[in-house]
Amino acid sequence: MKFKVVEDAIRECRKHLDDTGLRGSETENRLAAFLLVLISAQYEVRIKAILSAYVNRLSDKRVRGFITK
Repeated sequence: MKFKVVEDAIRECRKHLDDTGLRGSETENRLAAFLLVLISAQYEVRIKAILSAYVNRLSDKRVRGFITK
């Protein structure tokens, strides 16, 4: 799976670290933490979209309701 938002953020963080010489610093640790949150959020959005597409194909309303909740 490709995540353009994540790839762009990683590229920007790398560029910032290289431009400022902050590799191995607390700033790099903070950027890594930021990227982990961003990656988790992007996966959550993607998983919800996949489940939503699956649920929309189901004919049983009870099962759809259960999965949606």
